[in-house]
Amino acid sequence: MSDLSLSPRAFRAVLLALGLLGPLPFLADVARRPLELVPCGLPPGGCQLGDSAIATSVLGRAWSRFERGEAWTRDDRVFAPYPDSWGLSEGYLAQAIIGYPWARLTGSFAAGYNVAYALACVFTFWSAGALFLRLAGPGWPALAGALLFTWSQGRLNSVGVLSVLWAGLVPLAIAFGLDVLRRGRWRDALLFGATWLAVGMGSLTGLLMGALTAGLVLAACSLAQPARRRRLPLLLAAGAAAALPLVLVHRPLFRLARDFDVKVSLRTFEGQSADLASLLHHSGFSVPLKAVFDGLLPGFPPGAPGFFPGLLALAAAGLWLLLPRAQRPVSLRLDPACPETDIRLWGALAAATFLFALGPTIHFLGRPLLPGPWRLFTYVPAFSSMRGLFRWDQWFALAVAACVVLSLAAAARRFRPSPPARAVVGALVALLAVDVWPRPIVASPLPGPSPFQDVLRTLDRDAIVAVYPFERATSERAWVEQLFHGRRVLNGFQSFPTPVHLWLDAVSHTRPPGETLSIYRELGASAIDVDLAAVPVERRRETLDACAAMRANGSVRSIARGSHVLLLAPPLAPLLVDPLALRGLSFDGPTARLAVAPGRLVFRLRSANLPVRIEAGARSVPSVLRLPLVGVGGLEVTLDDVPGPGARIVESASGAVVGSARPAP
Repeated sequence: MSDLSLSPRAFRAVLLALGLLGPLPFLADVARRPLELVPCGLPPGGCQLGDSAIATSVLGRAWSRFERGEAWTRDDRVFAPYPDSWGLSEGYLAQAIIGYPWARLTGSFAAGYNVAYALACVFTFWSAGALFLRLAGPGWPALAGALLFTWSQGRLNSVGVLSVLWAGLVPLAIAFGLDVLRRGRWRDALLFGATWLAVGMGSLTGLLMGALTAGLVLAACSLAQPARRRRLPLLLAAGAAAALPLVLVHRPLFRLARDFDVKVSLRTFEGQSADLASLLHHSGFSVPLKAVFDGLLPGFPPGAPGFFPGLLALAAAGLWLLLPRAQRPVSLRLDPACPETDIRLWGALAAATFLFALGPTIHFLGRPLLPGPWRLFTYVPAFSSMRGLFRWDQWFALAVAACVVLSLAAAARRFRPSPPARAVVGALVALLAVDVWPRPIVASPLPGPSPFQDVLRTLDRDAIVAVYPFERATSERAWVEQLFHGRRVLNGFQSFPTPVHLWLDAVSHTRPPGETLSIYRELGASAIDVDLAAVPVERRRETLDACAAMRANGSVRSIARGSHVLLLAPPLAPLLVDPLALRGLSFDGPTARLAVAPGRLVFRLRSANLPVRIEAGARSVPSVLRLPLVGVGGLEVTLDDVPGPGARIVESASGAVVGSARPAP
């Protein structure tokens, strides 16, 4: 035992204390006003609420469903008139359960979000400490590694994304997985499965990326030894037991392509990937390092992913290289019987996660070089819809922190109290301080109730409320306001918007305000909050004229408060066509007219493409029925193939008859 070791009891006490106190320097602003502010961005300066507002609104709607006894995995309150948009975002079920009592006890949505956010940081420190304890034993190297990972730039790159921070539980799952391989106990297997269940209930990003990371580590640690290979089925059984309820809870996600036409293009993958030069870029949380790297690579845009491993990692690598040759076997693997203590394993993991972050095409300073390994995953279900590949930075940071822990632990075995040794320790502490650099995360207040809260509360609970203009900021505000008035909201802004709302976003920026307001009504909005302050100056007069034209109708009344005008109109039921419910179409060649209501806009739900079969006698030909998103009076549907006279058009999945071709004259 070296002077850098601790007794197990002392290690647990320090780990507990540092985990609880660690978030305070970073969440200093939030700690002063926890009922009003939420953390949302990188310093310095203000921040756009973005993911923080979206996550808070998701949590708030989940709390409302808890109280009303509604299904946890169904959400019809946003993206109206769609009947259910829950699958378009993270469900945050674990965070909703944790934050609910705090939100209701304090009467603050921010408090519920902040408790879940802070605990995600605390759990990450404890989780990393548990893993590094198993790698290097109780001591200061394991604590330093936990601190380095928890507040690494790989995690601080996404300070506003609750699901990324919640993924910090994955190291704990790896730690329990190592326990299963070492001892083969059922208790460890149950803890392994329970941890994955907690990860999956709170972070789909963490579940997918973390599962691949853990799989690489645990596979490498199990296949090298016969005894561990015999325990692998127990590990897999525990993982499968956790996966089953997660699949059941998240089954709407497996229908995203069918229900919402969700697709991630190669261009999107590449736009959210890292660059080879990211190894020489810092995210900007550490002030000294940001200044240095901005001077080296000034071309990186703000918020670009930084993968610089850190000064402590470079110093630990230097210490490892300075060890005498006789110590090299120990420095490579602290425990010969435990492959997880081999620094080469974690170095390989760092290389693999960085390659994953580079995306389907590897770039250097923005120039494409060659295809990347992630291109293979673009064909794998679930992974094919994973955006934000730069978020592999968290798992790169975990691998780097593990290398640091093992390097320091190997060097600590030769540590002897002396002035030079103490100077080295002091220098390492200083480098760690520069790497993590506790700088307060920028916080911002959430939007409050709508200025028309009293009016909206008098509407039917299923009335649809809309905000004009259709922008990201107004959509985020509308989502938070919904938590107060409880009605359905037309607006929405997310990574995967619905096809109708994506179209509406584009139309609202190119068409006159009056036309957009009419579309709002066609989509069922009976209350439209016109935010004149958010309307471009050059379009405000036109917007006011559009409001006046609607009032001239006689059935629409308005209320003006400050820079807002609320238009109240009689409810107009939206005309929605579900391709899965199509029946009785009559095809004249490859087309059929689905007439609904003259003069009204008709909108398609689900995907534009419905796989069908064309049956004529004993002959059956696969085809695709295509439906436009919007039509006037009805929709013109087309078949990829021309059916013969009298042929039946049958839906491939259910076998239901969609329609038939007209018989020959």
